[in-house]
Amino acid sequence: MAARTNYTGPVLFSFGFRPFFLGACVFAVLAIPAWLLIWRGDLEYSGAMLPTDWHIHEMIFGYGAAVVAGFLFTAVPNWTGRMPARGLPLA
Repeated sequence: MAARTNYTGPVLFSFGFRPFFLGACVFAVLAIPAWLLIWRGDLEYSGAMLPTDWHIHEMIFGYGAAVVAGFLFTAVPNWTGRMPARGLPLA
């Protein structure tokens, strides 16, 4: 356990869940207002998919993938007993 406390780099990269959960939060803060504006018709969406398909895609592959990656970067070291990725390898 001593090796876990010796990390002196940026706090953001000290545990695997931090950058991914922060990314998920930032994505949600940006995507929710964009989706509401598109849904109300205030913002024009001209992508290859329908707006509802875009919403489904982004919830699964944008938000969902970040949350699952953050969970796995935290849980796998606990399950395997190996040291977690941190610092530059995590970045």
